[in-house]
Amino acid sequence: MDEVCKKHLWSGTGKRILAPMVRISTLPFRLMCLDYGADLVFTEEIVDQKIIGCKRKINEHLGTIDFCSEGDNFPRFRTCSKENNKLVFQIGTSDGEKALAAARVVEQDVAGIDVNMGCPKPFSLLGGMGAALLEQREKVRSILTMLVQNISKPVSCKIRVLPSVQDTVDLCRLIEECGVQAITIHGRTTSERAQHPNRDDFIAEVTRAVRIPVICNGGSSEIRHHTDIEKFRLKCHATHTMIARAAIVNPSIFQSDDFVDFKTVVSRYISYAVNYEECVQLVKYTIQRMSRERHDFVKIIQETAAAATMYEICQVWGMEKIYEDRVKSLQKSMECNRLRKTFEGETFSLKVHYVRKHFKLKTPKLLLHQWCRETNRRQPVYHTEQRSSDRKFNSYVTLDNKHFKSELWISNKRYSEHSAALVAIIYLGLTKLLPEKCLNEMSFDYNISAFFNVTLFTVIVGHNTMFWKLLVSNDSVCPKGVGWIYEYFGECVETDMQLASFWIGIISLVIWFFPLFPQLYTNYKRGHCNDALSIYFLLLWFLGDSLNLTGAVLTKQLPTQIFVAIYYVFQDLIILIQYFYYKMKNEWRNHFARDLGSGSLRCFLIPVAVQTLAVSQFFEVDEVDGAVFHGSVDQLGYAMGIVSCICYISSRFPQLYKNFRRKSTRGINMWMFYLIFAANFTYGLSVCLGGVDEDYFIRHMPWLLGSLGCCFLDIFTITQYFLYRSSLNDSQDTPILQTTDDFQ
Repeated sequence: MDEVCKKHLWSGTGKRILAPMVRISTLPFRLMCLDYGADLVFTEEIVDQKIIGCKRKINEHLGTIDFCSEGDNFPRFRTCSKENNKLVFQIGTSDGEKALAAARVVEQDVAGIDVNMGCPKPFSLLGGMGAALLEQREKVRSILTMLVQNISKPVSCKIRVLPSVQDTVDLCRLIEECGVQAITIHGRTTSERAQHPNRDDFIAEVTRAVRIPVICNGGSSEIRHHTDIEKFRLKCHATHTMIARAAIVNPSIFQSDDFVDFKTVVSRYISYAVNYEECVQLVKYTIQRMSRERHDFVKIIQETAAAATMYEICQVWGMEKIYEDRVKSLQKSMECNRLRKTFEGETFSLKVHYVRKHFKLKTPKLLLHQWCRETNRRQPVYHTEQRSSDRKFNSYVTLDNKHFKSELWISNKRYSEHSAALVAIIYLGLTKLLPEKCLNEMSFDYNISAFFNVTLFTVIVGHNTMFWKLLVSNDSVCPKGVGWIYEYFGECVETDMQLASFWIGIISLVIWFFPLFPQLYTNYKRGHCNDALSIYFLLLWFLGDSLNLTGAVLTKQLPTQIFVAIYYVFQDLIILIQYFYYKMKNEWRNHFARDLGSGSLRCFLIPVAVQTLAVSQFFEVDEVDGAVFHGSVDQLGYAMGIVSCICYISSRFPQLYKNFRRKSTRGINMWMFYLIFAANFTYGLSVCLGGVDEDYFIRHMPWLLGSLGCCFLDIFTITQYFLYRSSLNDSQDTPILQTTDDFQ
């Protein structure tokens, strides 16, 4: 490209330019700004090393050009024909050769190359990039000269002013000597931020000192309307104007007409994000930045921040129709009646990944395992490899000599295996086993279909779950199961063992509502309970149930489950109130602090926080093998379950010792222990009957050990009652023993 062509990009005056902004200046936002009248748009800063080695891929599916590195889930840079003659690619670099290598990768698809010499962020400064170059004149000369002499597109750079006008002018003259076609100047120093005034006079002095176009930047605090853009340019005597924060607040500032209302702007952005499959995290970030000064949209912004997929974002903004229309257009453009083989042999792949919140107890691996067991197939075998560059995982599952895998590399090994199982479930026609939300949101989640290759089949289903019927038959889904159980509980009960597990779990859940009533009645009838109950035990008991409730909330259990946890905490409070009421009423002389664990009333596990009865819709338990937990909250919730188990079991031993020392079980209503034993035993039996593999029992081990362990200790307590029953002096029609003061 000759010098005349290079200068054409920056020719004229008064161009309005979108600034490079990290996580914002991506394709959807750039296209929207062009729609509203921007003359040129910059990419976000992309570090040279990140783009070097990327391969240029034409994405016919989206109509884009994607630059991807081998093994990437997502493109590192995406552009399209709508912007290629108005797009400036900004490079973050500290080395001329790397900058040149990066520029050559994208050279044919952009209008210009810009070098970032103004970013004040620690990442850039520590890497010798951005504003760190302002003090390294020879490196500036080396980088710019290397680019100007070796690429065909115009080169520019973006800097910040130095503390003195003269130093700033001298630097800009050096940059001009390197042969760049334009220079953008942000009117603040490296240490200054948006709250500091922009040094417009510094920019004006540079404009007078150099002959190349100067783009002024940093005036967003004084740009409130379209006309303010030109006022800022004239104030700086600059050639063009670059806008950052003012464009975030409302991109329609580029147009000469009045502002477009905020919701319309966001809707246009979301529409572009859906069409070009933008990363959902970036969409949320951009909308939140756009709304920073909008206090009238607080609720909808909060809902946007809570969204996990693009479909949820569309729901928040009432744009489901946009989403559904895009799904339909994608369905027409692809082969939807079969899965396409993407590897030699019998290996099938899709770009899907496991989203934990879509599943409860029934994870993809568990669903696939159960299906294999019920159809008398060999169990699936998983193979996982880890990529050394970023330590991400990719798995495939082997079943019936076929291999199924997700195309995505995932940071969690367990998630990677679940993703492979999900591909197998889709291919085998078992999609009815998947939660409806999983099907609704499987498309347009950036983590699922971030970029497409025409040689790959990609799942495009979106909101239209009926589309799955084109791919699979429903005849294979729970063919022998009990219909009403599957319909209302989501449990595929096909064998006698599973049916027994289901009903025993229901029985256990019902029993758990009644164990405390006999003891409450006994306390009321006797008029005191201090001799039988230890305040330390009651507090330990209350702590265990409270941890269960907290665990239920932290691990986001269902409302029914949380209600049960609250119910038990409420009963604990009633026991505590009884204790203090009778203590004050009877004015006991002995100090209860010496009664350390002496009156342990019960040792049993209330499987509330993460209870896993066969009634699977009640309870959700995270996997604890492989990649043990999915975040700190899950770790805390699981730890609380373990601590609760320890609390309940440890409280039994002081009671057993006290009974042995006193040779009596006075003050305890044994019907409470009978009910506790029955509830724990049926719960443990339900879990054992529903067991499918080693992983299943590992996930349930703390609660299973707690319930069966307490059953074991309950046998000793009940045995003590019959051994010491000769000491009963109460009426024989109830198993209630006379009161004895523990401190006498």
